[in-house]
Amino acid sequence: MSDHIPFEIQIEIMSWLPVKSLIRFGSVSKTFKSLIGSSKFIADYSKLQYSRRQHLLIISYQYPLYAKHNSFVSIVDDDTFPEHKRFLITSECREVLPYQTLIGSSHGLFCFVGHSRYNESAMLMAVAVIWNPSIRKTVTIRPKKGFQYSETLGFGVCPNTVDPKIVRFGKGSCKDNYNAEVFTLSSRMWRSISSSNILLSMHINISFIQSNVVVIDGFIYWLGYVTSGPFLIVSFDLTSEKLMEIHLPDELGLSCQRYHNLEIFKLRESLTVIRHEGKARDNVYEVWKMEINGVTRSFTKLFNIDILPELLVRNLCGFTKNGQLIVEAVHDSCDGELIVYEPCTKSIINLGINWSCYGSSESTPYTESLLLMLVDKPYTLIYT
Repeated sequence: MSDHIPFEIQIEIMSWLPVKSLIRFGSVSKTFKSLIGSSKFIADYSKLQYSRRQHLLIISYQYPLYAKHNSFVSIVDDDTFPEHKRFLITSECREVLPYQTLIGSSHGLFCFVGHSRYNESAMLMAVAVIWNPSIRKTVTIRPKKGFQYSETLGFGVCPNTVDPKIVRFGKGSCKDNYNAEVFTLSSRMWRSISSSNILLSMHINISFIQSNVVVIDGFIYWLGYVTSGPFLIVSFDLTSEKLMEIHLPDELGLSCQRYHNLEIFKLRESLTVIRHEGKARDNVYEVWKMEINGVTRSFTKLFNIDILPELLVRNLCGFTKNGQLIVEAVHDSCDGELIVYEPCTKSIINLGINWSCYGSSESTPYTESLLLMLVDKPYTLIYT
């Protein structure tokens, strides 16, 4: 950049550049390298990018686990969707965690939990991996006790401090309350969450759907249900670190008693609940939006999505920025493909991504980020 342009203006210009261009600038200028690598620029850039150009990461899980690695496809989520897509090289993530389950994504970071392996024949202790695909760096967290299957896990980045956090909680030894811990990357330590911040003692028999986790605007949301009771949502505030219950209206909360299926998704920066009656060849989905008014959470039905009856839908994967629905469409052979369905025009776009009957897919929005830039190596291991 020209020396005649004030440095403050140069910083503003650089904050609009994609990560790839920033790394290129840093490799040719010591001044820019120092700026881009500063904690302040990394934090400011991550906050700005959160509201800018969005991508979708399509994750295809392959089963059985030993058959094939999971695959990752990044698609630019703008008016060109889905023309610009690329298959991500994930060697830095597979190296430490061959088989992953996503527990959250936030500010361009993804957190997977699974089992690492020390050699080709041994699958050993459970670990979590935080991955930034934009700069291809990972941080692996290996707790002494590992992660228990009975625990509920989540991941997000605190919007105020831009500090990545992992939360874990489960029933305590007294079986009448919950124990919860949070890991912050800045401290590299786990610490217990104050019992006053855990508001789940009312329902000690909550079961969570770990595969259905959403992170929006500084909150992690899980869908759960009470044994022989209603569905509900539990949230974790990444700033105050409070866990709390969000009750659904009876029409949604009691759906399990009427054999309906519920899922939660992110739609245009809002938490939405999707209800489907679950009947064969019934492609009508109800979309409910959560409204926030201070501490009050309420739900309003927005519309129905009526998918063409001739289209056999196996699974909903998520939404694009413009509200198009990404679904797994099944062929007669039980294999299928990922398509984008436009609810208003009922048009279909094939993403060119196939999946087998032994796998599943999900999509999650993300923006480019410089978080983990200060990590020295592509692979960093933290024992906790």
